[in-house]
Amino acid sequence: MSDTLYTLSDEEAALLARYRFADIIAAGPWRKGECSLPHRVVLREWSGKEYVVHTQVLNAGFTDGHYVPNDNPGALARAWEYFDQRVRRHHGLDKP
Repeated sequence: MSDTLYTLSDEEAALLARYRFADIIAAGPWRKGECSLPHRVVLREWSGKEYVVHTQVLNAGFTDGHYVPNDNPGALARAWEYFDQRVRRHHGLDKP
């Protein structure tokens, strides 16, 4: 799986425009892979105390996740099960 250059859609560009990124000094081109969200590498000044280089991911929210209410003792264990399943599926580890 390799990433390719990616052009943001009008909707994605509008989402990005809602945020102010005055602390970004430099940004690489947007890229996107088969199973990934649009992302790019950015260099930013963090809190005026240090510089940080990280991957910025364009994500409108977490609407397609597994939500597990934490009102019972087994909730975290169930959430870990979902996490394990998704990581294995994402990396192809569940295939024989």
